[in-house]
Formats: sequence, C-alpha cells, structure tokens
Amino acid sequence: MEYITEPRLYALGIFFMNFLFTSLCFYVLMKAGKSNNYYFKKYFYISARKSRTNAIQLGGIPLSIGFYAVITSFLTYSNFHDLYLGPQWSLVKFWTVSSTIIVFYGYLDDKFELRPVVKLAFQFLCVCSYSIMSSKNLYADFSTIAFLILCFWGFGMLNGGNLLDGLDTLTIKVSMVTMITYITVGVYYSLGSVNYLAVGFCIPIAAFYYFNKEPAKIHLGEIGGSFIGFSGVLLSSLVFYNLKSQMNVFDALFIALQPMTLPMCELGISFLRRIYNSKSPFKGDKLHAHHILNGYYNLSPSLSSTIIASIYLLTMAFGLFISMQVSPLVGYPLTIAMFVAEYLFIGKNHWVTESAIELSPTVLFNTLRKKNVAVINTSEVDEFEIIIVDEANIEQDDFYDESEDYDKAA
Repeated sequence: MEYITEPRLYALGIFFMNFLFTSLCFYVLMKAGKSNNYYFKKYFYISARKSRTNAIQLGGIPLSIGFYAVITSFLTYSNFHDLYLGPQWSLVKFWTVSSTIIVFYGYLDDKFELRPVVKLAFQFLCVCSYSIMSSKNLYADFSTIAFLILCFWGFGMLNGGNLLDGLDTLTIKVSMVTMITYITVGVYYSLGSVNYLAVGFCIPIAAFYYFNKEPAKIHLGEIGGSFIGFSGVLLSSLVFYNLKSQMNVFDALFIALQPMTLPMCELGISFLRRIYNSKSPFKGDKLHAHHILNGYYNLSPSLSSTIIASIYLLTMAFGLFISMQVSPLVGYPLTIAMFVAEYLFIGKNHWVTESAIELSPTVLFNTLRKKNVAVINTSEVDEFEIIIVDEANIEQDDFYDESEDYDKAA
C-alpha cells in the first residue's frame, strides 16, 4: 500500500483525463470530413495519399496535443515540481518549443507535400534549436560533443520514426515498446522524471489505437511519426542527465541511447539498402521489414506490426538486461548487432535487385579510382561534332584489321 501515494493517484487522474481528452480530439478530427464548417473541413480534412481505406491524415495533431497536455498537467501539481527543477525543466521546455516546429512543417507537408530540401531545412531548425539550447545542460564541460550527439540522434529519430509508420498500428506497437524501455530504465535507476513522462506519453499513443487499427480511420502523417521519434530524444536526454552522476559518462550515454536503437537501425539500414541498389537514399521504397512481411508473406498489417513489435520487445529486453547486469558497453553494441541480423534474416533475399552493386573487391576498388575524364575550357574549342559509334562494329573492324596484318606477315 505504500505505493498508493497522493502524487501517484494524481498522476493516474492525469493519465485517465488525458486519454479521454486525446480520444475526443481524434474523434473530432475523424468527423472533419463530414463537417458542415467550410474552414474546419478545408484545413483539417486531408485524405491520406497512400491509404487503402480512405483514412484521414493529420493524426499527429491530436497526438501532439495529448503530449503537450501531459507536460502541462504535471506542472499544475506542486508535488511534481521537484521532478522537473532546474536543468530538467529546461530540457522539457526546450523540447516543447522545438517540437512545435515539427507540427508546423508536418502540417504543411501533409497538406501540400513539401520538397525534400525544404523539409530537411525545417528538421535542421528543429534539431539544432533543441541541441543548442540543451547541450550545456546535458554536459557543460563538453557541450560541443553533446551538441553533435544530439544533432545526429535527433535527425535519426525524426526520420527513423517516420520510416516505422508504414502499416496500421505499427507506430503504436513499436513506440509503446520504446516507452516501456524508458519506463524500465526509469524504474531500475529510480528516475522519477523519466517514469512519469514515459507513462504519460503512452496515453495519447494508446488513445490512437482505436482510430488506427485495421482498417485505419486516421493516419499520423508527417507530424505523428516525427513527433514520437523526437519525444525519444527528450526522454534520452533526461536519462543521461540523471545517470551521469551515478555512473561512468559512457555507460550513462549508452543506456540513454539504447531505447532509440530501432529507429536508428531502421534509418541506417534503409539508407544502405538503397545505395546498394543504386538508388537515392532519400527515395522511398517498399522493402522495409514490415512491408516484406505484409507484401511478400501476405500477412495482415496488424499481424505484421505485431511481429515487428514482438521482435523489438524481445531484442530490447535482452540487450537492456546485458547492459544492466554486465555493461552498457557490451549491451548497446549487442543490441545493434541483433537488430541488423534480424533485418537481414527477414529482408536479405528481397533486397537484391538487378541494379544492385556487386560487392566484390574489384568493383569496390574501381569506385575509388580516379575516372578518366578531362575537362576542356570552351574558349579553347572552335567547333565540335558528336559521332555515335556502334561498339560491336568497332570490335568487328578491329578483328578484320588484325586478320589482314596476320596475312601480310604470313
């Protein structure tokens, strides 16, 4: 009974009210298409481009409102103020400001489909603003290194979160596993600020399940996947801030980064896979692990999502156990290696296309050689002509020339 305290009861009340509030926001968005209000329908009803069920886009807006409501609710109760004093409150505040950029550019992208370079610029603004403001609070002695790490993982989580939003309920199940990982870390190391925020962030995600289960009525869009991914950056920042005084700084860093392993691996593997197939790493495809399970093995979106989330849960549980019982320097690389092996097991046979690069030493060496290309200044050329030559005829002419030389020599 000692666990039933006033702060915990208040937190339960916050979670319950937030679930109802976020569910109401999703319901209102779902009814946007049938609304008689011209402006509401114009600005909030966007049919998802790739939906097979005519689902509505912009599910990230109610989700983000639910996240902000959790943070605001905690600040209204004095007993929670101790959890978010000083630098910790600054991290939450900086994240709240930076994450609004995601809502802004995500809405524009969902409605008008921004050019990749424009979206990248907004992501740069979002990640760099949080990194600049938070780096000194995280590690004042090496703030530049903290800034670089935040930027790298921030970009990775923004884009990795979106890549994991490819099937109905996939984002929900995967992100719930991520939040459970943060809760496990928070409970094991007694990090109250991480616990309450991680549980609070689970509530809007859980409220989204009814509206995203197959057949989906609402999709998260650009806002939702990026927003959930970026929430991991905040929670990892809080984990590192609290653990750096309890253990070696590298151990604290690896523990903080471990819950973000799947989105980062998803992003890295996707980039390398596209380069391997001679495609732009920024061009989407249907060769993600969840697409392979759904498309090639004819599994339903829900079952494919459950399989991916189950693999994620088991892998993260084992990796986190090794980190806590042996060393984070062992557990974190092991977690990465397991994810890579699992992705290769599922997708390797489907990733090799006709345009795939040959991974032989000769081909790799030739890519490093200087190409035989000469640049000529146009001012030095009076005129030029282009002659199209059939290589087969050249080889045949060379053969006859060699035959004539041989006859003369004879």
